[in-house]
Amino acid sequence: MRLAWLTDIHLNFLDASERRRFLESVKDQADVVAVSGDIGESHNVAKYLQEMEEVVQKPIYFVLGNHDFYRGSIAKTRVQVAELAKESKCLNYLTVMGVAELTPTTAIVGHDGWPDGRLGDYDGTTVILSDHSLIEEIARSYQYFYLDKYSLRATMTALADEAERHFERVVTEAAVKYRQVIVVTHIPPFREAAWYRAVNFKTGQTRPPGATPPRPSIHGLYRPHFTRKSRQNRFEQAPSCQGPAQSR
Repeated sequence: MRLAWLTDIHLNFLDASERRRFLESVKDQADVVAVSGDIGESHNVAKYLQEMEEVVQKPIYFVLGNHDFYRGSIAKTRVQVAELAKESKCLNYLTVMGVAELTPTTAIVGHDGWPDGRLGDYDGTTVILSDHSLIEEIARSYQYFYLDKYSLRATMTALADEAERHFERVVTEAAVKYRQVIVVTHIPPFREAAWYRAVNFKTGQTRPPGATPPRPSIHGLYRPHFTRKSRQNRFEQAPSCQGPAQSR
């Protein structure tokens, strides 16, 4: 089984013909696709997922990233996407699923995830993100160019704790039965993975030009700032699109 990993594909920056060419290239290289978020924005992510299903015609296991909620609501977008996946033959929204079996020895689990501000200098940072004004739940803490960091931290913590509880349940369950567990999320869950422009923004560590950042030795598919848009992994015989995936 060939599993292709896509992340931060931002299909809203491609026209229809470019999206189709890209998705056809994925179809030719994969039996199963895992997508770790940033597919589009809230008003078009469902459309792009439908395009992916139409063109790829292979099982697609996905989570959403922060950009997928832009110009909309986290809660409403999740509901919309979950309803779409529920009626789909190939789309599997891991955030609302349990453990999905890929092969008798391999399972896949996932959740959108969210940064919680617990690691690093949250109080001292002056960074303002597009998230703060473009995502409904986050924008409540950003009014008239003032960021209420106290209320923002509470929102971020609640979102992150939700993801943590989900992973605690599904990873524990999957590890009992499966030799390999693939974990898909958008937010890098390890401080070692939090690199941007040669600086680890959690620790302040810098790396020499051309050096590869350290990577955790687990089957984790998450949005890193230092890899390409896709990766391929080989496992056993692949599942097929036969209706909504069954959580075990």
